[in-house]
Amino acid sequence: MTYIEMKDEDISKITDLYIRTFNQEPWNDHWEAWSVQKRLNQMAKAPDFYGLMMYQDDSLVGFILGNQQQYYDGIKFEIKEFCIDPHHQSGGYGTKLLVELEKRLLVQGIDEIILLTLKDPRTEGFYHKKGYVTSNDMIMMNKKIRGKKNGG
Repeated sequence: MTYIEMKDEDISKITDLYIRTFNQEPWNDHWEAWSVQKRLNQMAKAPDFYGLMMYQDDSLVGFILGNQQQYYDGIKFEIKEFCIDPHHQSGGYGTKLLVELEKRLLVQGIDEIILLTLKDPRTEGFYHKKGYVTSNDMIMMNKKIRGKKNGG
């Protein structure tokens, strides 16, 4: 495995993999190249961005990216996107990439990793196996404000 730290110009290299991964089970999203590139560029321009790409030979197998965030009790790294090529999923590649990220973050003085993930046994379960816990203190909530009639 080869690990390469991401730069802004690497967004185009990971766009196709992002689409192939997240437009299928269990996410079933509807990403297009323009929307992926806009999303990933927004992340890459955030303060303290960090991304890591994983290659096997010359082939991109996956990537993980996010940014550092200062809290009162230390610096946390929030994983924003984590993607493994669908042909390589369940082959240990996600574990290898996550372990490599954790090693590199420790060197940078990061105290904790936080993330949001799809509530599905395949996604949440992956992180549970790696020692992550589902928080009892915080939840993600949302409200759609477009497409709903207001009032009665």
